[in-house]
Amino acid sequence: MKNAFEKQLMDDLRSTENNLDPAIKRQLIAGRKRAVDSHRQAWYQRLQWAMWPATGMVTASVLMFMILLSPLSPLPLHDTLIVDEQSSESIDFLGDLDFYYWLSEHEEELRG
Repeated sequence: MKNAFEKQLMDDLRSTENNLDPAIKRQLIAGRKRAVDSHRQAWYQRLQWAMWPATGMVTASVLMFMILLSPLSPLPLHDTLIVDEQSSESIDFLGDLDFYYWLSEHEEELRG
């Protein structure tokens, strides 16, 4: 437990604390607030510094993922269609595709 000397010191400190000048109390409170805020700012700055490399790695990963999944060149629609020459429905479908392809190329001319 506490001896008599420690008890005497604790009582003296408490009585002095209760009799402090209001200006000194404000200075002590402001000093405590600055000390707590400086610790919070240091933690936030360390976190903020660590976020830049993490953000860069995520961005690089997403870009690599997009590059690896995208085709090297777009495939033209009219060259990739295989039509059975004996089927009249396929030939009609090919004619419709040619019309839509022509329409997409001359869209501005037809509007103007």
